[in-house]
This record gives sequence, structure tokens and C-alpha cells, in this order.
Amino acid sequence: MAEGELQAMCAAVLAASGLDRVARAYDVPTKAMVPIGGEPVVRRVIAALNGARLVREVTVVVGAGSLVGSMAGDIASVAEAAGPYILDSLDAALGAYPGEEQILLVTGDLPLLTSVAVDDFVSQALAYAAELTYSVVAKETMEASIPGAVRTYVPLGDGRVTGGNLFCISRQFARRERARIAQAFAARKNPLGLAKLMGIGFVLSFIVRRPRLEEVVRHAERLLNCRAHVVESSHPEVAFDIDKPVHVERAKEVLARLTMERSPQVQ
Repeated sequence: MAEGELQAMCAAVLAASGLDRVARAYDVPTKAMVPIGGEPVVRRVIAALNGARLVREVTVVVGAGSLVGSMAGDIASVAEAAGPYILDSLDAALGAYPGEEQILLVTGDLPLLTSVAVDDFVSQALAYAAELTYSVVAKETMEASIPGAVRTYVPLGDGRVTGGNLFCISRQFARRERARIAQAFAARKNPLGLAKLMGIGFVLSFIVRRPRLEEVVRHAERLLNCRAHVVESSHPEVAFDIDKPVHVERAKEVLARLTMERSPQVQ
């Protein structure tokens, strides 16, 4: 490897979630199997990772007895999580790459993900070498590319951002802080739980004065006992997941528009 050249990472697609409102709405066992653009969304995620220059191997983490494995096994390796919790999926991801200290985690519900977006995130994560690297997207970036994306934004001193679905995590951190990781993941979409986790003093700072993103990162480091870094991605697709049926329909509209733009114009 030449001096300055980045080492490609191994990636794990987290697709072990069970039946939720999106899966029910589209009559599939899990939202990773929701069809978008003619194929299940998880296959779109895997294809983006397979095409990324800085990803050298892809494993999809599935639940016990899940059909996702048989449906995606021709384009990725498959690892089965021992249970339904985030730590079960994390253990399966780490177990798939026993010799890797850092791995890339990607949720299996990103219908618009591209190889370019993946490479951009991984290159920045590798350059910083934190124990946990997280992605965010500015509201302006999201709405400029995906109008009507229907996301939740956090107001900060340097702008509004929404959380992304790409992470780089170190094996040492994952093993050392299992309880903190589980607690943070459980609280991520529960305002009351998140407030309790972060502490009332820090929550009040959002009311009195909006902290800057760097302050939030430093607080997260203390909370999780790790070296953390946040990548402010210029690629909105890293944050566009399908948590609601409206997200699925919006993704179909965007893909249809992109397909039309790429098609040769008939004279």
C-alpha cells in the first residue's frame, strides 16, 4: 500500500429488525425487504457497499430464520444474530470479521445510498481514527436534494442536522462499553429516554442556548467513554432511511426521477 493510501474497511449491513409498521404496510417480514426501484432495499444497500472503493467485504446481519439471508446471500456474506437486540447484531458483525479492529456499520434501510457517499464517509472516518464515528446531514443539504424528505432535525448553534445511518466502530470500544452502547441505542428515538441519558443540565443547554455540534460530540465522548468523531456528510442519502411508509414512497419518487434524468432523451 502506497504512503497515504487508505485501507479499505469491512462492512456489516444491520438487517435483523423484525416486523414493524413499514414492513406491515408493504406485507413483507422486515423493512429490509421492502421493494424500492424494483428490488428489496437491503440489496440496494449491499450494491452501494460492493461498489465502494473503500469497502473490501460486505456481510449482512440477519435475524434467526430471516428470509433476508437467502435473498441477499448471492451478493454478500450472511451472519445470523443470536437475538433481536442491537448488541446481538453488533456481536454478529464483529464475529464476521475477527481480525478487524474497525468495521463499518450500515443500516439495511437506506434506499438511496450510493458508493460515492460510502467512500466519502469511510475516508473521513479513517483519517480521524476515532473509536466511534457517526454521520449527520445538514437540513439544507437534505432538503436541497430530497425535498419533502420528512426528517427529524436537531437545532444546534451551527445549524439543524439529522442523524445518519453509517457508523465506524472499533472492536475495543464495542467490547468495553456494551452497556452504554445498548442504553444509547435504546434511547436514540425516545426524547425522554435521551434526555435522561444525556443529563438534564445538557438538555437545558438546548433551551438556554443551542450548543454547537462539537460540544455535542465532546459530551457524547464523556457519555460513552470513547474517542468520538462526527462526519458532516454532503450526501443526504446516508440519512434517508425508511422509518415510515411516506419515506418509502418518497424514495420511489426520487429513484424514478433519477432514472428519467439518466435515460437517453428521445428526439
